Amino acid sequence: MTGYLIVELDYDDPSWVESYTRDVPTMLKAYGGRYLVRTTRAELLEGDRPPSFITAILEFPTLADARAFLGSDAYRPYADSRRACGTTRMLGLEGR
Repeated sequence: MTGYLIVELDYDDPSWVESYTRDVPTMLKAYGGRYLVRTTRAELLEGDRPPSFITAILEFPTLADARAFLGSDAYRPYADSRRACGTTRMLGLEGR
């Protein structure tokens, strides 16, 4: 079953963004992943929590592939930089 990641990110320090956006898409491909959506323009349509600064939806062949990507040695320094500069909320989903 296809795996999806929904990512919301708030950050104050943009120092990680350039290398992350340059390098991570290639890493995603190695695990069969791709961005379906990556935007800074999320609109709150229902509920009371404001949208985060960056919202992304990623697709992988399986949720196990998404977990493997997130736990990979290649991705780790990028994740560490992202975490050091902001707050991330990430949900994993399985679906079609």
